[in-house]
Amino acid sequence: MYDRALVANRDLGYQYGEATALSGRALLWSMTDRAPHACADARHAVALTQEIGDAGTEAWAREAYGRVLLAAERPAEAAEEHRLALDLARQTRFVWCEASALVGLAAVCLATEQPDVAREHAKAALRMANEAGYRLIESRTLGLLKTLDD
Repeated sequence: MYDRALVANRDLGYQYGEATALSGRALLWSMTDRAPHACADARHAVALTQEIGDAGTEAWAREAYGRVLLAAERPAEAAEEHRLALDLARQTRFVWCEASALVGLAAVCLATEQPDVAREHAKAALRMANEAGYRLIESRTLGLLKTLDD
């Protein structure tokens, strides 16, 4: 699916769609045997969003890149991308991305044995997800909180 979307958006010269397809494919690949290619796609998506000049789209691409980096066991870089995504999301009032970046930071903190900080980020994300009705982020956050409580 993402491969077809990528080809179509490139054929149309639609960089926003290309960046979105690259980020989506990177997230998918980060969970498969194609993970080594995921970081390159996610990095390219961020570069495209910077070229476009859309801070909200850049926030989303950076949040995805952070998840890909964490899956690649690169937590310091993942934390940086999530922080940048969080800053951009707040600047643009992109609440979905802000909540997702907080979950990402919580996951990084969990991976780097900072449970108190992870819980703080997760609770903030859960509050935002509940208020806005973002069920997917709510589910991700609840799973992370369950892991912290085990």
